[in-house]
Amino acid sequence: MKIVSYTALHYGTDYLEYAIRSVIDHVDEHHVLYTAIGSHGHRTDRPCPDSRDDLYAAAVRGAGDKLRWHEGEWPYEGAQRETIHQVAPDADVILVVDADEVWPQYTDSSLALMCIQHAYSQSIKRCRVPMIHYWRSFRRAVLHDPAYPIRVIVPNGVRENEYTFSSVPINHFGYAQRAEIVEY
Repeated sequence: MKIVSYTALHYGTDYLEYAIRSVIDHVDEHHVLYTAIGSHGHRTDRPCPDSRDDLYAAAVRGAGDKLRWHEGEWPYEGAQRETIHQVAPDADVILVVDADEVWPQYTDSSLALMCIQHAYSQSIKRCRVPMIHYWRSFRRAVLHDPAYPIRVIVPNGVRENEYTFSSVPINHFGYAQRAEIVEY
């Protein structure tokens, strides 16, 4: 079984290394789909606070020799994310790891491993995972967001319905960014 993870990336040095490290022991490869201009529908003339070189260095620290770095320009976020199917067409399981999402670890396991095993054994095509959204610090958070994003994909899964797995959430730090990223 081949397991890969990926990050659709434009900025995110603050948490990128930790996000990748939180899953790297459970994957064969980690792909970064990097764009210098952004693909999330909003563009600006302001320079990105995170340089390509800083992002690359953080990805290397997190993934080591499992890193596969891809650069491109995509017209929208979905196109950037879907590129994982072209760069890793032989993946049996794909973990979606955004630059600001850290998967929890346990003494004897991890959320990533539990999700991989469950989705693959149940042949679930798309699996949603809950999140805690930290707000401006590590002390305030939204704990009960029902809009769980898809974070595990089994490309050849036969169960078409999106399935929510686990009551254990991923730590999402997207609202606890440094001021220059928020302004950007």
